[in-house]
Amino acid sequence: MKANLHTVSVPKGKGPFHGHDIRLTIGMIVKNEEKTLDKCLSSLKPLLEAVPSELIITDTGSTDKTLEIVKKHTDHILNFEWCGDFSAARNTGLSVARGEWFMFIDGDEWFDDVTEIIDFFNSGECDRYWTAAYLQRNYADFEGKKYNDFHACRIFRMHEGIHFKNKVHEDIARTEPTKQLCAYVNHYGYIYHSEEERQQKLKRNLELLLEEVRENPEDLKAIAQLCAQYFGADNYNKAIETCLNGLKVAKKQKNLMLWMLIVTNMLRSYYKLHEYQELLVTFEQLLQEEPHRGIFHLDYFRIAQMAAQMLKRDEDALRYGEEYLRLYQKYEAGQLDQNELLYGIFDSITPEARQDVILSMGWSSLAQSKADEAGKYLNSLDFKLAPAVNPAGLQLCFAIADAKNDPSFIFHYYQSVIALHDPLKKQNFVSFAETYLQKHPEHVSDVCHAMVQTAENDDYIVLNSLRASELDADRKTAVSVLEWFARNPKERNFHYSDILYYAMREKLNIMQYLLQTDTDDLPSIAVNMQKQHTDFADVVTNYFDSYSFENTKGLYWSVCLLERAILSKDAGEDTEAYLKLFESYAENSAQYVRSVYRPEMYTASNIAALPRACRFGYYIGEALNARRKADDAGYLANLRAALKEYPIMDKPISLILERFEREQNLQEAKAKEFASLAKQVKQKIESLILEGNLEQAGQVTMQLAKLMPDDKDVLRFRKLTHTEPTMAELASRFPQ
Repeated sequence: MKANLHTVSVPKGKGPFHGHDIRLTIGMIVKNEEKTLDKCLSSLKPLLEAVPSELIITDTGSTDKTLEIVKKHTDHILNFEWCGDFSAARNTGLSVARGEWFMFIDGDEWFDDVTEIIDFFNSGECDRYWTAAYLQRNYADFEGKKYNDFHACRIFRMHEGIHFKNKVHEDIARTEPTKQLCAYVNHYGYIYHSEEERQQKLKRNLELLLEEVRENPEDLKAIAQLCAQYFGADNYNKAIETCLNGLKVAKKQKNLMLWMLIVTNMLRSYYKLHEYQELLVTFEQLLQEEPHRGIFHLDYFRIAQMAAQMLKRDEDALRYGEEYLRLYQKYEAGQLDQNELLYGIFDSITPEARQDVILSMGWSSLAQSKADEAGKYLNSLDFKLAPAVNPAGLQLCFAIADAKNDPSFIFHYYQSVIALHDPLKKQNFVSFAETYLQKHPEHVSDVCHAMVQTAENDDYIVLNSLRASELDADRKTAVSVLEWFARNPKERNFHYSDILYYAMREKLNIMQYLLQTDTDDLPSIAVNMQKQHTDFADVVTNYFDSYSFENTKGLYWSVCLLERAILSKDAGEDTEAYLKLFESYAENSAQYVRSVYRPEMYTASNIAALPRACRFGYYIGEALNARRKADDAGYLANLRAALKEYPIMDKPISLILERFEREQNLQEAKAKEFASLAKQVKQKIESLILEGNLEQAGQVTMQLAKLMPDDKDVLRFRKLTHTEPTMAELASRFPQ
């Protein structure tokens, strides 16, 4: 089976360019392209100026500013009444083209650089070719970070009978040889602002393709595009049905390239439907029918590898992976037919795809208890590329270390990472490693000791040295390592929480470490400490018994720590100690808010705009002030307001409210008891006075006066018993 290619003879004529007046015609069809058209046409300007050429624009009914933009770049404008046929529209411009070559481009595409295309024509290299392809870089996001490249055959030597065919995904029959250029257009046409927009385009293309296939059931190009359209619309069952029909037509026509394109969409559809067994059976049958191995097979073997892995057929997965790597090596060496690139978008020809295949082979080896072989695959990765330091690669690294019972494997992997001097890749490793250690505390000791195999002053290695020395109760080394961190200022994130934790446990002044830590990371550091250390609350309590903070960052740190300590402690174990801890937290929260916000912020509307924790700090501060003033009503009101703003403090505030209620009840009971006793004493004094025993009545009155000096009954008794207060006694009641 081989591909069908158009064959023609070289035209001859009197014009300077093989019978043509100019070298190149650039043709476009447009409709409502105002958003990107000027960028597109401006990118073509250097080409139009450097090469004898013309620009022909065919408008199919624009209603926006498209024609205004076009007129700034060319006056050769054709009007075409849209009839649902892209080829008919393009042929309108092609039919009046004067160039030796014809190039077409869409209005939502633009070049960054056309130098290579200019050189292709002006150097005369074009005389050796019949067609040329440039890259269409199709983006998957508006940021331009994710994309794949399609080798688009868009430049053709003019010849008799040249024309576009197919109502959608139109093209011109290709004639060999073809020049493959590296120049590329940026294309964002496959990204949609809404699902509705996506569905509208899918519906339009699907209707045109179905109409085309109905009119010509053996139009293999249309059938292949219909397969791809069903796949893109997530209609995988219909895609498979169409692919099976297309394979029959492709065999009949002996068109290898389109046969392979159809196979790609069929295998992809089986995978999307999770029909892995059917995928592999079909794949093996197709390999027997067509033993040819080319670029398309890179996609085939990669898909087959993924399916075999899903079925836990790891031996087959490894076999498919090895065949992929063999073909990839040939592809890199240029030993595969490059013309295959003109027929599809290939997911498996990038270095990143090769990395993914190798990672999968590592997992398959591990599944077969071949940890050493898995390690070899993992170490063969290119650490400059993402997969090696993405979660998949890091997860395999730690899994291999577990299987080999060799934590040093992790250390050696980390050495490869830091050798890149790429902070982001290092951060990926550290983040994964810290998460792993949190989930597997039983491995902490082995991993920490394994990481300390070098004197290299990498901060993560030094951090693990700190952990190892603490695990070994080597306080001298621990303090030495902490001093290293103090001497090497570098902003640290929440993964380095142990630095602050051990510094606090050693009762060191931690401001020097806090200054190296981003303030936004402090809450996460406190959470990490709480999760990783069972004695966290005790360390925090002991530390704040020795240290306090006045500066804003230190206050914020104390608030973060005390909050986590309160949330981690059991109030029932020692309620008084628990409430004392909360009181420290409340004082620091209030002080922090006062240090951050000016007094004029303390209005109802401004306070409502503060962050939740700061609203709590404000109200708890007001509660503490009310308590100092013995304003019970204000104290209770502000406590309740603080609780409303920060419900996570429900436990300590509820305990305080309960204690306050108990104290109030006790005071009321004491007051009632005192009133009852005072009443009895007064009755006794009354009796003594009536009996004429003024001396004894006076003695009892003096005793009661010490407790109730201003009571009206007591004052009356003092007159009756001649025991009025002396000047000295009266003076003692006034503040000095």
